[in-house]
Amino acid sequence: MNKLTKLFMVGAFSSVLSVVPVRAGTLNFQTYFKVKTVKIQNNHDGYLNVFNGKDKKLFTAKRDVKTVYTTTTLNIRKAPSVDSKVIKTVQIGTKLKRIGDGSCGWDIVKLKDGAKGFVWDEYLSENNPFENLGRFRITYYCNCDECSEGYGRLTSTGHICYSDYTIAVDPDVIPYGTTVYINGNEYYADDCGGGINGNEIDIYVDHHELTTKNGVDYYDVFIKK
Repeated sequence: MNKLTKLFMVGAFSSVLSVVPVRAGTLNFQTYFKVKTVKIQNNHDGYLNVFNGKDKKLFTAKRDVKTVYTTTTLNIRKAPSVDSKVIKTVQIGTKLKRIGDGSCGWDIVKLKDGAKGFVWDEYLSENNPFENLGRFRITYYCNCDECSEGYGRLTSTGHICYSDYTIAVDPDVIPYGTTVYINGNEYYADDCGGGINGNEIDIYVDHHELTTKNGVDYYDVFIKK
């Protein structure tokens, strides 16, 4: 057992785990605690106690209530492990309450419905880096004559379209050259079309069958501030 592993294990199953948080690539939390669901309790002195299913305390997290925002589409999990059950998946730019600064890089957050869960702290920011442009109607197009009226893979700005990356927008709503985030994916506004007006976006795909298979979606659309 190396020095870092010994440091991590000291007090891991005692009342308080007070070591320096361990980051990804160093140690896997799941390897040592072997749990997929935990229980979180206030201990009334500024800390949160985290227990496994048998009420054996795993660690104590400093209670640190702050408003934070997700920097990507993020899974909220029942326990501090990527193998744990997902409580909910939230969109990029979602506002959360961080109620515990946990160990091993996992923070405890509270959802609007009162549920508590764990997220990896590198995907949280105290300043919201994104602006929500609102709900958009999302459709799909390709380079065939039916979709692109003979323009092929060239955009209205003269660039080549890339599948699941190039989007057609109303440039009065989203300017050309804007990076756009839809349902956790990144796109680039580089095209327009006669049928795109206001809160509508057309996503370029390689094959016409995908334009009908994907149908019509409605998502909140984000850009970086």
